[in-house]
Amino acid sequence: TEAVTVKCRVSATQAISAVEAIWHREDAAGGGTVTLRDDGLSGDGAAGDGEFAGAIPAQPDKAVVGFQIRARLADGKTATVPRAPAVPPYGGFTGPFYLYQVLAASPPLNPSENYFVVMAAADLNELRTRPRESNVMLPCTFIHVARDGDSSVRHLCGLRYRGEQTRADDRKGYRINFPSEHDFEGIEHMNLVASQVDRELLVSDLFRRSGMPYPVEWSVNLTFQGTLAPRYAVKEHLDSNFLSRFFGDASDSENFYRAIDPIDDPRAGDLTYFGEDPAEYV
Repeated sequence: TEAVTVKCRVSATQAISAVEAIWHREDAAGGGTVTLRDDGLSGDGAAGDGEFAGAIPAQPDKAVVGFQIRARLADGKTATVPRAPAVPPYGGFTGPFYLYQVLAASPPLNPSENYFVVMAAADLNELRTRPRESNVMLPCTFIHVARDGDSSVRHLCGLRYRGEQTRADDRKGYRINFPSEHDFEGIEHMNLVASQVDRELLVSDLFRRSGMPYPVEWSVNLTFQGTLAPRYAVKEHLDSNFLSRFFGDASDSENFYRAIDPIDDPRAGDLTYFGEDPAEYV
């Protein structure tokens, strides 16, 4: 419920005449344009250092705010970020936007990590109304608040439902992809598990204690669009990092297979032999 300072670095081959934050409230009236200044008085650092800042006015609790940054040059040309994607994720898509949500409540006081996910209203509606089997990523902002109160933000992440059998559950699991240039603590693909979390954590710990390869997992308080769901777990994505951790250089020359459990197929990935016809395994 306080004003939020927006800060960015802008550079150009010619003089910059103006830098602005164009903001709006999701699912509500309200918005405007805030001038970002490089004067050393606006939360931008030293004057003339190429960093511009300004404040978006305070908004009520649970409000979701989206904004873009627009730079105008002396010759009148403008550049706005984030840029629209070359291929939109769905018909009628607008955006993406940098996002934040106003939350008055403090994170829970427990040992779990605190993660927050914020989406634009239209993107959230698309997630909830499209076929749940869709793997098309939708834009979101990911925020981590550490136990010591420090926070970090990843804008322009991609999000979808995850899981073969659990997408129909009320508590959804999520897959989050981080921008390649701005991963999260070395993680490019995050799996947020909602189903049978206690079993997930116990099995991972059992494999670890047994000296066997295991996916790293930890518990999470997930606040999704302002609603707290305290019983989630992050499950390590089985990728090249996982293989290198357990098999070292050998992972570069071997194959890695992951069993699946298709929704509309009575068979499961349990190594059952169905004969020599490859079509039986597709």
